Amino acid sequence: MRRQVVQARNIILFGESGVGKSSIINLIAGEEVAKSNNDVRGCTHEATPYTFTLNSRIDVVKLWDTVGLDEGTAGATTAVHARRKLKQLLQEQLSTSEGIDLLLYCIRGDKIKSAHLERYRFVYEEVCRKAVPVAIAVTGLENHDPNGDMDSWWSDNEGDFLEHGARFCAHACITTLPRSQSGYMSRTDLSQRRLRDLLEGAFHAVSFHSELWIEITE
Repeated sequence: MRRQVVQARNIILFGESGVGKSSIINLIAGEEVAKSNNDVRGCTHEATPYTFTLNSRIDVVKLWDTVGLDEGTAGATTAVHARRKLKQLLQEQLSTSEGIDLLLYCIRGDKIKSAHLERYRFVYEEVCRKAVPVAIAVTGLENHDPNGDMDSWWSDNEGDFLEHGARFCAHACITTLPRSQSGYMSRTDLSQRRLRDLLEGAFHAVSFHSELWIEITE
């Protein structure tokens, strides 16, 4: 009997350097598959895919760790070069039969700035022409509202995104700190569940494939 080939769900993470894109991938995977550190200059110099089985309902996912945006001239990759690399990756993936199932915008849980909105517009509107679902992961919330829920960050800030036309199909307010770090185990476990649930929910949408991309760009 021939074995059925399962096509991986294609997810591209993007965001500025130091927000924890690599750590998000490791949290979803449940093990360290991507190199990560706390350096704001970033540790990812080239787009790197990580493919693994997620659970029984979603057989295979391919998560792309990308170069951090807006490192300036002192970072490992200049801002201009990083944007060029990300745009090239997106266009290449959009032109393949795999397509892109989801964009995952990664930001830190700070005050929303104009740069957050500009990056969203660059990737979602300018490059992907609003044709690929985009979700958001908000990191660094391990100490946010300690007697409540990390998700209160979204309740406080979603309106600012909507006011400027930035809409997301799903969100996850999380911490990427390791479970071994004292005091954060429950929030780390919750963060992993939220990220996996986000992916499962987003995959009800149809991925964006080359036929549609060619039609839009003509």
